[in-house]
Amino acid sequence: MARYKNRKRRRGSRVMPPSTVWEWFSPDTIQADVAFDSSQYSNEDIEFDIVDFLQQSSVPPCSFPVYPNVTFFSTFVRTNISDFTQYAGFDAADIPVQLSDSCRFISQKGRYIGCDNGTANISQLGINTIIFGDRLKIQNIVDLGDGTVLVNFNVVNVRAQDIFSSFSNPIVQPFYPYSSNTTQIGGVPIVGEAYLNKGRIKIGGFRAHYIPGNKYTVNNPAPFEVDFTIL
Repeated sequence: MARYKNRKRRRGSRVMPPSTVWEWFSPDTIQADVAFDSSQYSNEDIEFDIVDFLQQSSVPPCSFPVYPNVTFFSTFVRTNISDFTQYAGFDAADIPVQLSDSCRFISQKGRYIGCDNGTANISQLGINTIIFGDRLKIQNIVDLGDGTVLVNFNVVNVRAQDIFSSFSNPIVQPFYPYSSNTTQIGGVPIVGEAYLNKGRIKIGGFRAHYIPGNKYTVNNPAPFEVDFTIL
């Protein structure tokens, strides 16, 4: 009788079949929008309107500190991986958190583009985009009827410093283009690190990564920008 040895699967990655689908559904529509947190300028005694202040003041627009929150749109992934297809049609609350935790959005060697007017808002290279954990949620999973599903990922109102870094982890080493001991804005002291009005981050090679199977999207969108301009 022939004898067969059991082959052990190497730990650390999940074996994916050759026909695995993992791709952006509509890469050309992926974009980012920015909202600004005004609570950093206000306290119990002062109400502060950012737009009014910039319109009325002589503060150089490129040196004005801002606190942006970023939302990504059209981050849909098409896949036939069973970990996702089995949850097609489920409510978001019934999709395990571990499923979104097994994914991340990344882009490496991007660029921060500042105003070239002699202020502190200078351009910088090597800015990475890394979105994972509680910043990346699955909104729903839709059966496309061809053996694949559409996974609707949500990245909504996430602080810029939580997704951009010059290193490999924005939580440990966030990217800020500007740092100051104290800046007076409308009578309110602004202390520490911030982004700056009219700065932009250019993102290229933006891809979704399914970590267990080590699958990356290859049909990635053209480079696009996250614009931190208030006025």
